Amino acid sequence: AVLEWLWDNAAGPVLGLLGHDRRPSAEADWPRVWWVPGGVLGLLPLHAAGHHTDPADDARRRTVLDRVVSSYTPTVRALRHARRTSGGRVLPPDASVRGLIVAMPTTPGVPGLGRLPYVAA
Repeated sequence: AVLEWLWDNAAGPVLGLLGHDRRPSAEADWPRVWWVPGGVLGLLPLHAAGHHTDPADDARRRTVLDRVVSSYTPTVRALRHARRTSGGRVLPPDASVRGLIVAMPTTPGVPGLGRLPYVAA
């Protein structure tokens, strides 16, 4: 139930916005998604989110594992630094690379209009 909830509320919407709505074809390179979860979300397995009872042969199977290669990074800054240099060489920019940053400005159920203490808006 947790993996399904995680798909419905986090991973599925993000992959949908990125256009990853089906399993890549056998000859295609699989897209990579870098997850940068914050707070408690970092304790959950975003790479395993999904409805694993969907038929395995369904190209639109609702699981992260069937749509992208997942990687994790602690911060966007760390990812930027790692992508700028690799083994001392600067990596060329890739025009096909797209980014999506999803932020949650307030947290439902938290007193004070959902604003987290000690977090700048």
